[in-house]
Amino acid sequence: MKPLHLSPLMLLYCFLQFQPVAKAQTLAAIRLISGERKTNCEFIYQVGSIEVSVDQHGRIRLNYDAREPAQFATAFDADAIEGRPIQINGVPIKYYNQFDMDNLGKVKSIGDINIAYYDRFDLDNKGKVKSIGTIRFTYFDRFDMDNQGKIKMAGNIPVSYYDRFDMSNKGNIKSIGNSTITYYDDFDDRSLIGRIKAIRGNTPKLFVETF
Repeated sequence: MKPLHLSPLMLLYCFLQFQPVAKAQTLAAIRLISGERKTNCEFIYQVGSIEVSVDQHGRIRLNYDAREPAQFATAFDADAIEGRPIQINGVPIKYYNQFDMDNLGKVKSIGDINIAYYDRFDLDNKGKVKSIGTIRFTYFDRFDMDNQGKIKMAGNIPVSYYDRFDMSNKGNIKSIGNSTITYYDDFDDRSLIGRIKAIRGNTPKLFVETF
C-alpha cells in the first residue's frame, strides 16, 4: 500500500515493538520519512491497512488506499466531523468529542490503538501527539530555539536535527539513534543539495530503503 500525499526519498524503518492487539490490528512499526529537499519527517504506524502519520511537529493524518471499503461520518454522527472516515476496511476509527474540548475532532483511536495528545497544561506541546499505543513522543522545548516543537524522542529512539550553523541542511534529520545522516551541501552539485549522501552507524532494528 502506498501512502497518500507523500513523496519520500528515504524510509527509515525503526521497528520498536510488535504489540499484538485485535486481529489484523497490530502496532507494527515506526518509520521516519525525510523529504527529498524538505526538512520535515514523518513517523508512521501501521494499523491493519491504515497508516497513521505523525510529522515532526506532532500532527496526525491517516493514509489508506482509496480503493479500500470505507465508511464516512454524516451530519448525524455526533462523535465525528462530517466527512471524516469512521471505519476503513473493517477497522473502526473514533474521535474526541465535545466532552474533551482540548482534543475535539482529533483521532482518539484506530482499532484497539489509543492516541493521546498533550493538553492545555503543557503550553509548549499543547495539541501535539503524546502517545500512540504504548509509544510516547517527547519534543524539544523553548530552550532549544533551532528545534523547538520538533520530536525529540519516539519511544526510546532519540532524533536530532541539523541546526542554524549548517545552512545547507538546517532542519534536516541529523541522527536517529546511533545512525547519522549526511546530505549533499553547497560544496556539491547544486542539483544534489538536500539529498541524502550517506548513512553511518548502526541503530538496532533500523532498516533503510531508498528510492
